[in-house]
Amino acid sequence: MDENSPDLFSEELLPDYQPNISLKDLPELLNVLNDKNKKESWPQTLHSLFETILNLIPIARLEEELLQFALPAAQNLFQDVILEVNSILKESELENSLAAIDNLQQNLQKCVGLLENLNNMLLYFSSQGKVKITYIPRVPLVVTEILLDTFGHCSSSEVEYGNMLTPMRGKLVEFFQKGHQTQITLLSFLNENLVINCTYEDELEILSKVMKKLGMLGEAIEGLDIKSMVEQWKGYTRLAQTYSSHLRPILDVAQPINFISGNIVNHIKTLITKTSSGDEKDTRRNIKISTLELKVLIKLCELYQDYLGDCQKNLLVLLLHLNLCLPSYLISRSISPALSEDVRKSLYVGAHPLLTHLICDKVFLREYILYLKDFDDRTLEMKVGFLLLTNAILQKITKIDDKYQDMWLQSLAIFTVVLSTLKYCHAALSLDITLDGSKSNDLYESLVINTSVLICGVMKSQDFPHLLELLFEHLTKPYHWPALFVSDLLVLICRFGTSELCSNIVQEMCNVILIRDMDIYSPQWAYITQTTGRLFCLLTGSARTSLLRQYPPMKYVTLWRHLPMSELNQQEKEIFCLDLLQKANADIQNFNNSSADVAKYNSMLYSVSIIPNCVRSITSISNMRKEQLISTLATNVFKLWQCIAAPTNLISETGCPDLQWFYELFSIIISATVVLLSHYSNKQLSFILDRVSDVCKSSSSSNRMSTILFLEELAPLRLQGDQDQIEVFHKISSLFARHLNDKNVYIKAKSLEAFEYFSSITVHEGIVSGTVSGDSQLQNLLTRFMQQLPVTSATVSQEDYLLSQINVYKHKCNIDTKIPTNGKPDMNVSSQDPISGNESTQNPISVKLQEILKDCVSINQHYFRHKPMLSEQTVINKIFEEIDKLKNKY
Repeated sequence: MDENSPDLFSEELLPDYQPNISLKDLPELLNVLNDKNKKESWPQTLHSLFETILNLIPIARLEEELLQFALPAAQNLFQDVILEVNSILKESELENSLAAIDNLQQNLQKCVGLLENLNNMLLYFSSQGKVKITYIPRVPLVVTEILLDTFGHCSSSEVEYGNMLTPMRGKLVEFFQKGHQTQITLLSFLNENLVINCTYEDELEILSKVMKKLGMLGEAIEGLDIKSMVEQWKGYTRLAQTYSSHLRPILDVAQPINFISGNIVNHIKTLITKTSSGDEKDTRRNIKISTLELKVLIKLCELYQDYLGDCQKNLLVLLLHLNLCLPSYLISRSISPALSEDVRKSLYVGAHPLLTHLICDKVFLREYILYLKDFDDRTLEMKVGFLLLTNAILQKITKIDDKYQDMWLQSLAIFTVVLSTLKYCHAALSLDITLDGSKSNDLYESLVINTSVLICGVMKSQDFPHLLELLFEHLTKPYHWPALFVSDLLVLICRFGTSELCSNIVQEMCNVILIRDMDIYSPQWAYITQTTGRLFCLLTGSARTSLLRQYPPMKYVTLWRHLPMSELNQQEKEIFCLDLLQKANADIQNFNNSSADVAKYNSMLYSVSIIPNCVRSITSISNMRKEQLISTLATNVFKLWQCIAAPTNLISETGCPDLQWFYELFSIIISATVVLLSHYSNKQLSFILDRVSDVCKSSSSSNRMSTILFLEELAPLRLQGDQDQIEVFHKISSLFARHLNDKNVYIKAKSLEAFEYFSSITVHEGIVSGTVSGDSQLQNLLTRFMQQLPVTSATVSQEDYLLSQINVYKHKCNIDTKIPTNGKPDMNVSSQDPISGNESTQNPISVKLQEILKDCVSINQHYFRHKPMLSEQTVINKIFEEIDKLKNKY
């Protein structure tokens, strides 16, 4: 080079000055890059190489002659400059000084110049048409890594620059814009011009590394600029789609998917948990970002199905939150209807296609089942989301291939999840949620319908016995929602299944009732009996007749107490119902006229318990025998009231172990009285009300609940206008007032409903006015209830109330529910009554026999699961020998 020519690397040269550089200067320029002592000249050197020399070398020789030296130097310089900037920022003594600001701007200008050089290099390559990656193997990776440093520095600038952010804002914006420009050029070049032959391992490896860095670049841009973020993920997805057939086995799409899903979840959480309206502009911005990211994520899941890696857990969490974007749920969280609808159109609609790509994934199924672990401790939002997702999965399973259906139905997985989930979702199911695009707008109803469709339309016949076993198992547990779900499910299955199926299920449940191997005062007993009654209504006429022959009502009174005899035909009702009423009369009279006897007491109790069923079933029958039976029955039931009274130790709210028999007795007699009210005079009603009032003063909540049902049935009754009418009015009003002021929230709530019904039906308005007379607090309570206002002045959100009621259906009582065997129960508080004073001791032989019977039942149940060994069989034979000896003695 001529000595008089200007120094190519002089700091005094202006940026626009271009000396006459040719290929013969290339060695000297590369020598400068190899000399770290001349690093101050690197920016100008690189500018000359990328802006001038690059255009003079054929692309096929660029890597060998130029790029293998220039690109590493450019990356090294860029990183050093960024480190220098960070070092300046950490020197607190230079804070906000003009010298520091000037130094920072000079360094950032170097970075801007390098980005400009790289952008021009990419534009040059794009102008050359299609370029093989073998010609420029370093370019995509180095440029991407430099952009990573660029956006990483920008994202941390608000924290790192501190007080210097304001004077440096203009240069930082320029820095970011140049990075964005280079990013767009890079993505366009990668998708439009770069040619990669993935059949060659080295080219595929380069592509894989570039894709990994591009994913990281997408993470770095997040939160900086929507346009840059959109362009980045669009470019990444397009590239992933172009080479998907080769990248599936090696590309780790889990990393970008996990990142994107985490961002969307955070945005939805922010939306749901907002305590105030806040800045709606920021909210809508987050929704827009989440919408764009969701499209990318769904596309990646579609392209790399079965190759998603370790991201299903995060995708499951994302689906839970996407389902929470249901407008009705968002509105319940005080989000405006307009914004809720926008969220639905943007995010909620994405749950369906995303689930479509995951429903066939075994790993997703595993994560879905594992989510049930510690489900009781999950938040209310996650329980709602899981129920909504489960409902969507039930719909999807019916539409996928058989092999994937088998995957979800294997070991009854989906049904087990549904039933297990319902145990802990009382609050979630109580929310006012309206579904979109479903056969039913109600979440619970939709769950029942979709499950029944899955069972009837998809499930194989050989798996059905195992399903019934699972359903019966949950029907006999003290959990309200699973039991209610099973009951509704069995009704739908029997309705759309064969008559033989329905008959077999009813037969099985009748056997369960007759065995009575569970506590008859427990919730599960109520679930069993109520479900059996519902299924009985679905039997064909021939099936009912067959059941009548198999279980004659006169012999199996305890069974027919729970079956709706009104479903029998006219002839059957007239025969069996009237015979049962005649038996009830005989049993009551036999009990009243005899000495203490447990067997007679039980017989009377069972006969009285079936009176309501029989009387309501024969309302359409009109003959002399019916009228005589009911008239006599009313007299006999009234005699029971004459000797019933609350035992002196009936003081516990949860009940006394020795008095459970009394709770059942009171409930049965009051139920029988309800259907006989029209046959009682005012004087008799007054007496009955006195007895009811005595029991309720110091009784358990179960007896008070029975009393409320009794008061409801008084509503249509037209009382005789005699001298006792006012007294009856007063006693009914007094009972209502006491229950309306009850401390038990359930008794109070039921009393409010009963009183509203009573006041709208009764012709005796004096009872209504007498209930609230002189009690302003009660008047206010009833007024608010009838106006459908909260019955309390305290402001309690629906969510807080439901959370406080989560455990409402957990059965906790430990009451011994055996009917006492020590003679006739004490039905009168008077010690002079000969019946109550006759207390006999327990027969030790009877006690032992009862214990042996229980053991036999337990062994028999165990036998079905485990075949006895030879030694056990020998013991069983000896037991039979001893029993034979006992039979011979007696």
